[in-house]
Amino acid sequence: MWKDLKERFQALPTKRIIVIVLIMIGFYVLLDLNSRLSSLYTRRQDIQQVSTEVIALYATEVYLQTQVVRRDSMQQLEEFGRESGYIRPGDIPVAVIPLADADGSLAALQPTPTQKPPQFQNWEVWWHLLFGK
Repeated sequence: MWKDLKERFQALPTKRIIVIVLIMIGFYVLLDLNSRLSSLYTRRQDIQQVSTEVIALYATEVYLQTQVVRRDSMQQLEEFGRESGYIRPGDIPVAVIPLADADGSLAALQPTPTQKPPQFQNWEVWWHLLFGK
């Protein structure tokens, strides 16, 4: 039996062995190429989906920036006040202007100091109630 295998192996020409090995390598390369192509296809789909999301987020950002600019405008503020009922027809808008010092700088608003009422002890209160001043 071993002789038959040995004779058959020796009977195979070297060219056939090389062709069989090349066919096996080619088959392996073809399978690897197929897996790489399927991976590439899924990655391209992911890239397209993410690109669509980025475009949608950019559009949302532009919309929100526009809303911020509108909210900062006096016209939008007045429109909101009228819709909410805070401003009625015929109302005159008033702008509050901060106080300025003689040199032109804005004065810091400081509360006016007030005196604390005198603190009396309990017996003094009763003394004044009973005997007057």
